[in-house]
Amino acid sequence: FYPPGHPYMQLVKKHARMFGSANVLVMAVEVKQGDIFTVETLNKIDRLTIALLETPGVNGWQVLSISHPKMRNIEISSAGISQLVVIAERTEPGTFRRVDALHALEGVQRHMERSNALAGGSVSGADIIRQIYQRFEEGIPKWAILPKKSVDIGNMFAYFLMSAGAPALERFVDKDLQNATVTIFFRDYQHDTVMEALNRAREYIASNPIEGVEFRLAGGLFGILAAINEEVEWSYRVNLTLVLAHGICVEPADLPVADRGADRDDSVHCRPAADRGHHVLVEH
Repeated sequence: FYPPGHPYMQLVKKHARMFGSANVLVMAVEVKQGDIFTVETLNKIDRLTIALLETPGVNGWQVLSISHPKMRNIEISSAGISQLVVIAERTEPGTFRRVDALHALEGVQRHMERSNALAGGSVSGADIIRQIYQRFEEGIPKWAILPKKSVDIGNMFAYFLMSAGAPALERFVDKDLQNATVTIFFRDYQHDTVMEALNRAREYIASNPIEGVEFRLAGGLFGILAAINEEVEWSYRVNLTLVLAHGICVEPADLPVADRGADRDDSVHCRPAADRGHHVLVEH
């Protein structure tokens, strides 16, 4: 029941390959004793993963599991799984080969992480470039930097494309390096959390304009929930206004039958109802 005409939903449709599907199922495997790192439990997770990959309609590139064939590294964090996705749009291809454009993505990341206590982390194409550069320099942490030359950034995105595949790259930048995403992870998706996150993002975008780059909200679970909430609130206000404007039609039961008369005027008239603030339609 997503509102298809809402700007957030229109943005999701426009960049569907970058946002991924909005229909996400989360499955949990819980053990009664110990941890999951036993042969029996890992085999069970592997069977579930394979079954999901073989299920018609499932996008295999979006399946996340510790036994997924594409899984190379596992890190445990408390970042959360509820996502707010901000997209950076540009009309000129190759924009996100520029280091200033990547710094703009990181500016949104740092602001959102620091302004909301429930924000557990974020990721963008800038993080990918830093990780790849660090890997080229023998994994030394100080080399997790962004190259200054556009050609180096372009080559690193190409390296990521060859190693991880096009669907993985398109979660961060499109094939023309013209549009990019910033994904912020939150620990819950309560209404107040969603609205505060969107307000903080709007404030930052408005006060930090970037020439040639337009930041737009919102994708991920937060964007969908915000669109639904705003449509519900709008419908409530409209319906309430219509109810109050139309009033209530009644025929008072306390009038004697004789007073009504067989030859009465069947037209109805509207008279003010005291202490109610609306009109009552009565027959006489």
